[in-house]
Amino acid sequence: MLLTAFALAGCSSSETSAPVREAGAKSHSHSRQQVNRSSSNQYLGKNRYRVKSGDTLYAIAWMYGLDFQEVARYNGIDAPYAIYTGQILKLDLDDPSSGRYVVKRGDSLSQIAANHGTSTLNLVRLNNLKKPYKIHPGQLLQLGTVTTSSSQGMQADRDPQQNNAQKSSDSATQGVAAAKGKEYSRTINEQNYNKLLTWQWPARGRIVQSFSLSEQGNKGIDIAGIRGQAVVAAAAGKVVYAGSALRGYGNLIIIKHNEDYLSAYAHNDVLRVKEQQEVKAGQRIADMGSSDAQDVRLHFEIRYRGQSVNPVRFLPKR
Repeated sequence: MLLTAFALAGCSSSETSAPVREAGAKSHSHSRQQVNRSSSNQYLGKNRYRVKSGDTLYAIAWMYGLDFQEVARYNGIDAPYAIYTGQILKLDLDDPSSGRYVVKRGDSLSQIAANHGTSTLNLVRLNNLKKPYKIHPGQLLQLGTVTTSSSQGMQADRDPQQNNAQKSSDSATQGVAAAKGKEYSRTINEQNYNKLLTWQWPARGRIVQSFSLSEQGNKGIDIAGIRGQAVVAAAAGKVVYAGSALRGYGNLIIIKHNEDYLSAYAHNDVLRVKEQQEVKAGQRIADMGSSDAQDVRLHFEIRYRGQSVNPVRFLPKR
């Protein structure tokens, strides 16, 4: 029976834990490490995942650090992203051998083209990119099968002035991307999207662990507090996950704010909302706790198109 992506079978906190990226509960560092494939039989190897009761497409994409829209498109799943128990999802979005590539921080279109033996023009055409041909981390690109000679032929079709201009443009793009790669949150047009959202702090308290862009770093912020303290929605949206199947996050809530932004609230004691529930900014959604943590705290994340960004850049100064 087909079930919605929002809730296959409620919170399902008693289900066997899904294979997830180790969140580092002991160190409170929620990093994107390798999936613990021995923890469950849901991960089938070669980036295949068998959906279990309680899963949502959003939660699966979250635990693998992927954009839920890209996972849906890759698997031919249309909104509202219905999945069903036993369904096999393909997660190998980043597979150049199969003609696909997931954009990384600091990438430029020309770099990707050069690294995969194709041309910038070919990437533009294959992916229907519009000027000024911006790409973003987490974006899935079709690489095609253009040969080096074909690529050179395309370049030769341009006049020398165009070629020089293209080289200068590519060089400038690469320089900008490299310089700004470590501050991704400043490069993804967040200001434009922020106009559509009103953000606020999800809990009172001091930050005890800050955001880090390093591979093993904390992919959000941790706020200290007392057990039972109110945890509120940082912005209006819909609850797309409420459960405890993602290891290292404890009792977790994920809220979808729009097609680009998700936020997560981890280590809760009590969850006060259910999947598919609409919430307002500032609405109480949970009680702070220490589930999958050594002390009472809220771990809070914001992701933009599947990529972790620094929540402090969104929240008002205090």
